[in-house]
Amino acid sequence: MVEIRFVPATEEHARALAADMRHEEVRELALMRVKPLDGLLESMANADFSFAVLFDGKVGYIFGGEILNAMGNVGLAWGLGGNVCNRYPVSFYKFSRKAIEIFLDVCPHWYNYCDADYAKSLNWLRRLGFEIGGTQRIADGLFRRIDIYRR
Repeated sequence: MVEIRFVPATEEHARALAADMRHEEVRELALMRVKPLDGLLESMANADFSFAVLFDGKVGYIFGGEILNAMGNVGLAWGLGGNVCNRYPVSFYKFSRKAIEIFLDVCPHWYNYCDADYAKSLNWLRRLGFEIGGTQRIADGLFRRIDIYRR
């Protein structure tokens, strides 16, 4: 069984993940005109919290969130994963459920956008409880808004 640990995300984690990021997520960032490392570092710099997820010590995912209003009731959630996630799909899903709990303990409503062609991610997000919205153009691609609420 794989050991999964959450640790505060660092630049070193971002560099490791950027070097082994899933192709679909590299493509998603490219549609927004962002390079993987730049996207990770900018997201981490703007985040109120960010964590690296280590799979047997290897960086597999980095996620975080930014509270967008003074009332603390809406936030921008983000996450980017590496190829290691594909090697441990069941463990990755279990981690994802825990991450959602962390987000919803902090803020009752989170959103972001997902590449409209990234069916695997949209299905995963739907299974985690996200509502999948309509399609809209952002930069060079079509994206779908994703929202999750504390019920």
